[in-house]
Amino acid sequence: MKATITEIIDAPIGNVWAIVSDFPGLMRWHPMVVRCEATGQGVGALRTVHFADWWAVERLEVLDAGTHVLGYAITDCSRPENIGVTGRITLSQAAPGRTCIEWVAGLEAGNEHAEAINAALLAYYPVRIGHLRTALDLAMHIRFFSK
Repeated sequence: MKATITEIIDAPIGNVWAIVSDFPGLMRWHPMVVRCEATGQGVGALRTVHFADWWAVERLEVLDAGTHVLGYAITDCSRPENIGVTGRITLSQAAPGRTCIEWVAGLEAGNEHAEAINAALLAYYPVRIGHLRTALDLAMHIRFFSK
């Protein structure tokens, strides 16, 4: 079973989608990324995400602005056990000005690394959602002070 994280973010869905849907712009909200290189646009685009001590290539599988869904798959990685990880971020309006984010990611149950990888993602993605909140707060402050 993949890791599933569901949380509420105090920001309008349009603001959250603007950041999440920017596939090559991962550095906007992931402070652990040291470099992100993208090739292609839309579904099928690839991004190589570089961290301090490892890297991963992710392919954009789904990008649906109407339903606010972004899906990706790790196709190559310096940590081979991560190859095959898929993720799907789904946004929905929780209330006016509030967004529900559901992040389902991991390896299928039959994979020998699934239990360890999925447990790690279950701990990791709430931190990533915290990074997203920070980026949204910063973006709102920049808009406020630039007026």
